[in-house]
Amino acid sequence: MKIAFLDSGVGGLTVATEFFKIIPDKEYIYYGDTLHLPYGPRSAEEVKDFSLRIIDFLINKKNADIVVVACNTASAVALDLAKNKFSKPIYGTINSASEKAAMLTENKKVGIIGTEGTVNSKAYQNSLINFNSTISVFAEPCPKFVDFVEKGELSSERVVNYAKNCLQPLKKAEIDTLILGCTHFPYLMEIFEKVMGDEVKLINPAVEMAKSVKNDINIVEEEKNIKTEEEEKIDFMVSDINNISKLFWNGKLINKDLISLREVNIFK
Repeated sequence: MKIAFLDSGVGGLTVATEFFKIIPDKEYIYYGDTLHLPYGPRSAEEVKDFSLRIIDFLINKKNADIVVVACNTASAVALDLAKNKFSKPIYGTINSASEKAAMLTENKKVGIIGTEGTVNSKAYQNSLINFNSTISVFAEPCPKFVDFVEKGELSSERVVNYAKNCLQPLKKAEIDTLILGCTHFPYLMEIFEKVMGDEVKLINPAVEMAKSVKNDINIVEEEKNIKTEEEEKIDFMVSDINNISKLFWNGKLINKDLISLREVNIFK
C-alpha cells in the first residue's frame, strides 16, 4: 500500500513522521511544493490548482492508494474539491483534529492558530461547529511561526515574544483546547505549552489524522481478510530543490538516513 503526502514545502514532514510511527511498514511518497511555498498568503484558486495537480501526479503517476493533504491551507480550500475529483481516499488535517477538540473541550471554548489562508477559510471553525454547535471558536493567524521554524529559530526570545502576542487573545478568551493548525507549529510545542499553561490541551492534527487513516486501513484489511507487511520505503520529492529550508535538510528535523531527496517539478 502506498500512502502519499502533499504539502507546500517540508513542514508536512511533521505529519509524515506521525504516520511513520502509527502506521509503520508502508510505502510512503512525499511531495513538497517548495516552488510555490508558502501557500498561506496565496489565493484559494492558486492553492486549489497546485493541490489538484499534485494529487493527480501522486495518484496517476506514482500510483498512490491513499493521499494525505498534509498542508492545512490546502486541506482548508482544496480537500472537498479533490475528494469529488478523484476516486482514491483523500484525507485532510481538519476534521479529525476538530473532532478531537470537540471531544476534549470542557468549557466549550476552542482556539485555532494557523496561517492567514487556513484561518480566513474558516474551515476549522465550521468543522468544530459541525461537531458541536455549542462550541465557541477563537482563531488567530500566526504566520510568523512558519518563518521562525524555517530558519531554525525554535526557542529564541523573539519566538517567545511573538507567541505571547499572538496567543494573548486566546488566553483572554479562556480557551481550554488549542488546535495547532499548521504543519510547522508542532516544532514549537514547548513554547505553546509554556505560554498557554498546563490547563490548555494542545492538539496536533497530524496525530489525529494518522489515527483516523490507520483505523480506516484496518477496517479495509479486516473486510478483505488481508494483512500487509511491507518494507517501509520513502520517496521524498520537492518541486524546487534550491528552495528547501537548510534547517530541514541539515539533520536537525529529519532523518537523512531514512529519506533521499530529489527534485521533481511537475509544473513545467
